[in-house]
Amino acid sequence: MVRYASRRKVSTGLLIDNPISRRRLTQVGSVVYALESMFEHICELEEENNSVDESLFIIAKVVSSEWLCKSADYTIQMLGARGYEERHGIVRLYNDGRAFRIFEGPSETLIMYLGSLIVNEKKKVVECLKSLGVSDMEIDLVYSLGFTLDGDMNTIYDSYYKIGDTSSWIILSFFCNRDDMRGCLNIE
Repeated sequence: MVRYASRRKVSTGLLIDNPISRRRLTQVGSVVYALESMFEHICELEEENNSVDESLFIIAKVVSSEWLCKSADYTIQMLGARGYEERHGIVRLYNDGRAFRIFEGPSETLIMYLGSLIVNEKKKVVECLKSLGVSDMEIDLVYSLGFTLDGDMNTIYDSYYKIGDTSSWIILSFFCNRDDMRGCLNIE
């Protein structure tokens, strides 16, 4: 994307200089960095024969598959009509990425499950976060989402989803902090 955008002229100048293009490139790079850091941490735990909390696997699966599709879509959009050409392979990447969003559990179901873990298994989640080196103040952030679980089951499930979705980004951002990369997730 960067190479093409650096050479492609549009009515406002180079595509790379367009603020939307820049934001999207930054977003994709930020998510890739955070996921790499998270995968590195998971591998370190596995190599040391430590257990890995299932919430980390959920976040890794959901965020990586969702952003694979999103970054492929951004690439197709940036390439314009060229994005649909088979020789680029971007359309195939998008289609293959779509399967990852469904296999091993649909993203929405897994995010809802993550939210229920955060609500119903607080002790376990706090232990996981502390093992990542997350401060008490940052843990309080996860639990300050202001959720209420009153109402019918649909309302409760919706709350679980919102809690899981927001928490996944908060927890993923902790991996940016591991290498003094505060603020590496520039997601809007």
